[in-house]
Amino acid sequence: MSADVPTTFLERLRASRLLTAEQIEQACAGVGEEEPYLSRYLVQQKLLTRFQAYQLRLGAARFHADKYVIVDYLGRGANSVVYKARHIYLPNRFVALKTLDIRDLHRSGEVLTRFRREIEIVGRLDHPNIVRAYDVLVTRSRVFLVLEYVDGWDLAKLVSRLGPLPVEDAVGYVIQAARGLSCAHQAGVVHRDIKPANLLVSRDGALKLGDLGLARILSATPHPEYSAKGVCLGTPEFMAPEQAEDGANADFRSDLYSLGTTLYHLLTAELPVRGSSYLDRLGLAAIVDRLRERDPSVRPSSAEEVIALLEPFGRDTRVQQAGAWDGRHKAALVLDVLQGRLTFSRACERFGLSPEEFARWRRDFLEGGIRALDPLTTPPHHLREGRLNGLYARARAAKSKN
Repeated sequence: MSADVPTTFLERLRASRLLTAEQIEQACAGVGEEEPYLSRYLVQQKLLTRFQAYQLRLGAARFHADKYVIVDYLGRGANSVVYKARHIYLPNRFVALKTLDIRDLHRSGEVLTRFRREIEIVGRLDHPNIVRAYDVLVTRSRVFLVLEYVDGWDLAKLVSRLGPLPVEDAVGYVIQAARGLSCAHQAGVVHRDIKPANLLVSRDGALKLGDLGLARILSATPHPEYSAKGVCLGTPEFMAPEQAEDGANADFRSDLYSLGTTLYHLLTAELPVRGSSYLDRLGLAAIVDRLRERDPSVRPSSAEEVIALLEPFGRDTRVQQAGAWDGRHKAALVLDVLQGRLTFSRACERFGLSPEEFARWRRDFLEGGIRALDPLTTPPHHLREGRLNGLYARARAAKSKN
């Protein structure tokens, strides 16, 4: 083996340019040069991320892509891998770097064509509900698409952890997704892979459409890979029937089908079936079933129509200030916490509320119901007195036990 190839953890660390020579010397002076102790110390001191230390142990020594340094692994797609990266000169600026999966290099021609198409598509879209593209980097061995980093979760993970989401949250997320789709559709772009895992939610509740790897420009000549019958493009559980039969048949209404299927999953934490007694009680069954009609002509004609249909059921995600909340929204959020759909701390974090303010809402609600939060508010149909009285009784009984 060449003497130039680093073989130990310390040699790879020095070759990686992640730390200065002085930082490395100080660390070695403190805990020695042995890998387990040195790597653990560097992570504890936040000089390396866990991902960087693990990759160094595996033999990696390259973490830089132009002016960015890779700090973490975010996920993998069908032919790509996505990393979290930090700007070298602006240490508080993070991006997502998407690049081709090296395991697909044996199919480099078709994979690179698809990746270039994604770069072209994402570059023409600019909307608050779509992950933004900032740049394209070309190194000696890789092409990187520099994307907006969303500090939060995707909706698939959110549902996996929390179960069915509160109605107003689920509808609010889908409305935001529809706004992003409206922008894409107006630009002639069909996403073709709308599903919870591709909808990213930031810590302040903003939703972003991600992963346009299967997106298609309608005016473009279909690529053979995307139009051959029998080729499954997208995720079967969320895919429109016409798209499953022939990827070239997917149009704007195919995205709306997938959006309806996604809404079903957010509300039930289950894979979709036609109709649902739970959704029927919410008044949403007809909307979801219409979105998921097998005949595309029966579905809503546009993302804008979907927004109009859903807005009466959704919480206004743009309300951030506690003073702007009316009694209905306060009571709905308190109920979510009392019923275990949200934790106290997560409710405060998601909606930008101070713990003191939200504790006062909860106290007022338990003492006097929705009118205590806002005397001018009339309780909506899903917060009738019988339900409230039952919650009061259970809450007070639990309080007395403690």
